Formats: sequence, structure tokens, C-alpha cells
Amino acid sequence: MSINIKPLVFIDTETTDLSPDKGALISIAAIFVGGKSDGESLVLKCKPHDGAIVNPFALQANGYTKEEISHWSCPRETAATFVYWITERLDNGELCHPAGWNYAFDDRFMRSWLSRNHSPTWYGNTFTDTPCDVMNLFTIQYPQFKSDERFGNKKLTTVYRGITGKDLANAHTEYADALATAHVFFHIAQESNSPSLAPYLTSKVSPYNQ
Repeated sequence: MSINIKPLVFIDTETTDLSPDKGALISIAAIFVGGKSDGESLVLKCKPHDGAIVNPFALQANGYTKEEISHWSCPRETAATFVYWITERLDNGELCHPAGWNYAFDDRFMRSWLSRNHSPTWYGNTFTDTPCDVMNLFTIQYPQFKSDERFGNKKLTTVYRGITGKDLANAHTEYADALATAHVFFHIAQESNSPSLAPYLTSKVSPYNQ
């Protein structure tokens, strides 16, 4: 069975701090699912903006070094590339649902990053106001996840392993996490008839679980 869905963009960001007011977005992955650009993906990296905090614990989690990220593209160029890439893959006036794991985190950094480096209105004019937080969908589908021997917690790496039986390669990197989130989404969509899925589905289908 596959899943017919409305256009979704699975997004994962890596940052230099937990707070968008202090830290910077330094990498982003986007994977289109559904619509005319189904399966297309993009990974971008950029140096932190001037004055951003670079928390060593954040870099430890994503595996980058302060020296490495200092040589990446400037944020304005990277934001312009991201905006162009997304815009080119949507029909005129079409909106898409952003999707992610604990997407509220990525949402805050995306809005801050785009406001600082591109436009404060582009995000709201491009993405719907009903983002798909796959972590929330997981907790709805598996309300007893803490006692479920497959899971025990709602970390993406744990949930991915529980669903696929495989460890998540390159965990905590932007593309791997975005793709794993898409896999979890389609697994839930195939199992569930929850109303929480209604904004994102038109009927049941997807290549990701075949």
C-alpha cells in the first residue's frame, strides 16, 4: 500500500544552540514528498551569523567543529538558495506543509534564520499553518510508547529502530534525520486512521515503505 499525500517538506536543521535568540542555524535538509517534486531533496550548510553563540555541546551532537563551520557559505546566500529551491518546486500560490521531528524546534530556527537573512514574511507565505510534527503523531499512535519494548522513549533514533529494526545511520545529521522522519511518518500513516493525519493525506500510498 502507498500513500497519497498533500505536498510535504520534511525538514531538519542543525544549530549552534538550543535558543534561536542566541544560536544560529548552520545546516538544513529538505525532502519534498508528494506533489510534482516528490522525492527531491536539498542539503545546505552555512556559517553562523555574526554574534551567534556556538555551544560546544551542540556541535558535539551534530559532529561539526567550530573551525569547519567557519568556512561554510554566508547565511544570506544560503537562505536565498533555500528560498529559490522551495519556491521553484511549488505551483504559483501553492502552499506546502512543513514536517519534522519535534518540528517546533526547527520552526523557531527557520523563522529566525529567514527573517534575519531573507524576509520575515516568506515562511508564512509558503508553508501552511498546520505543520506536521511526526513526533506528536507518534505519541498519538503509540500512547504507551514508554512501556512498549520497541521504543521506551520518543527519540527519533529509538523510534526509527523500533519501527524498521535498523539503527539510524548518520543520526543527528540533517539529511539522515529528515529521511528517517519521513519513514516514520509513512509507517504511521499506513497503520493509523487518526484524524491527526487528515490535513496531510488524500488517500493511502508512498514509495518510502516499499
